[in-house]
Amino acid sequence: MAKHAQLPPSPPPSSGGPGGPREQVPPAGWRRRRAAWVGAAAAVLVVAAVSVPVAPGVFTDVRARLPWNASPQGCAGTVTVEAVVAPSVEAPVTALVAGLRGHRLDGGSCLAVRVRAQDPLDTVEGAAVLPPSRAPQVWVGDSSLWTQRLTRWEHRHVGSLGASPVVLLGAQSRVDASGWTASPPTWTALLTSGGDLTLPALPGDAGSQLALAAVWQAAGRGEAADRVVAAATLAAQRSPFTNEDEAVAAITTAENAAATGAPASPDPTGAAPDPARSTLVVGSEQAMLRANQDAGRAALAAVYPADGSPMLDFPVERVADDVQDPAHRAGTDLVVAALTGPQARDVLRAAGLRDADGGDPPSGVARRAVARAATPGAADLAGFLARWTTLSQPSRMLTVVDVSLSMRSPVPGTGTNRVQLAGRAAAAVHDLLPDSSSAGLWAFAQHLDGDRPYRQLAPVEPLGAPDGGTTHRRVVHDRLLGMESALAGGGTGLYATALAAVRAQRVGYDAQAANLVLLLTDGENDTDDPLTLEETVQALRSDAAASPDRPVRLVCIGIGPDTDADTLRTLAAATGGSAYQADSPGQLQSVLYDAIARRP
Repeated sequence: MAKHAQLPPSPPPSSGGPGGPREQVPPAGWRRRRAAWVGAAAAVLVVAAVSVPVAPGVFTDVRARLPWNASPQGCAGTVTVEAVVAPSVEAPVTALVAGLRGHRLDGGSCLAVRVRAQDPLDTVEGAAVLPPSRAPQVWVGDSSLWTQRLTRWEHRHVGSLGASPVVLLGAQSRVDASGWTASPPTWTALLTSGGDLTLPALPGDAGSQLALAAVWQAAGRGEAADRVVAAATLAAQRSPFTNEDEAVAAITTAENAAATGAPASPDPTGAAPDPARSTLVVGSEQAMLRANQDAGRAALAAVYPADGSPMLDFPVERVADDVQDPAHRAGTDLVVAALTGPQARDVLRAAGLRDADGGDPPSGVARRAVARAATPGAADLAGFLARWTTLSQPSRMLTVVDVSLSMRSPVPGTGTNRVQLAGRAAAAVHDLLPDSSSAGLWAFAQHLDGDRPYRQLAPVEPLGAPDGGTTHRRVVHDRLLGMESALAGGGTGLYATALAAVRAQRVGYDAQAANLVLLLTDGENDTDDPLTLEETVQALRSDAAASPDRPVRLVCIGIGPDTDADTLRTLAAATGGSAYQADSPGQLQSVLYDAIARRP
């Protein structure tokens, strides 16, 4: 994966590179394995050096090939080939090219190979601003998803290091108890089951993108599939863990503690359930093998969904050949051959990768064959990922609920009235929002607060913030479920409320979030306020034009057959928002998901 469960990068060279170096401190386990791989490669050269008969020039030539010899004798100069690689394959790539350092090239120069670990997203972003002359000669990302975004640098696909299935990782005890090894559920069932889910590094993680693309495709694509993915993404943002590293470490710690009888839960009595033992993490088979190697036991298990696993395919790309001289191209030939030739297979298998076709599983993996999930076409995938990336941003949402007399009307077949239906549906959607999102609640009818038709029930605050001895999430949730107690008589001050709500959201605008007003009503504007629809629309447009850097969308949802749908569409359009009609609980839930998923 891109940012987690990864081998540490080697110290970056002083010259930097695309995206800039990041100083990272490697875990001891990875340092030992990296040293072992590099040491093994170096040992081959040492044996060769001491076993070759001493003859004039022979030992000098062997010594020139040793990786630690920075200035081999007899070289006319040094040609440096840089390979930028995903952090999870830095150690095996380093081992595979170790024997090339000091190799004599035509013309008398000697080869130096610099391997630098960098998250693929950082490489893509660096390539958007850096000229090809600053590009590495070789790039190995963890997925072909990234190569599709590398547009400024000329590049050519020349092979693959191997493959690792994208799976769901969980505690071995939970996977065994669930029977998922023998009968795994589908992606959709696993990601929408309501359990704890960690979906790492949304915009920057290829595994997460591939997993959600698999869910989207299995759900039939289209708007309904978008809503399934929206629900899974929002639920994942509620995870107690922020990334794969953290979740995997917590799971292995909890499993090891359970094996020894020690409580891993913050509750020393063990009465409170440990979230680590119930969570699932979108990750890779390679990440599972590493975690278990570090833990010294099979603490982590992989669930291979019944509808197939996407593959991280670790493509090897030659970059910017057109700006390189013949010596650099010759050195790049050698590096590519070392990474993609048959001699690399054992090193890559030891690093946890299957072959490029997804077969030949590494040791520690019981499942030999893995069904490969189909990937949407390039255009469909790009559109899906664009919608999903915006969904991963936090929301700053003000929900405004009509509590006029007509909202007492029953909803046929539900045993609830309209205001109860609105409150419950909104509460369910708020429950999916992460703690980093902000939410607030207004009620509106007529003269609820003096001459104003609206009244604040909860301010717009981060859902994870403390609020009166509990969390703001709980306050908003409880007040949404108790909307019936706010019911009032009289008409509906729709225009004045819509305008005031949008203006309030603009005052507290958060540039890092999607700012919106979610307005639910069952009727039309019915009040003694003289404000007209035309005046309201003009005010909304003027406000937006005056603050183009503070866009606030108004999303209007009409409940029941008496809604003035044309008016709601007109109001929403003035802000770049959208309007919906919902006549049943199912429709209301769907449009609420869609309203949150849509971004400017």
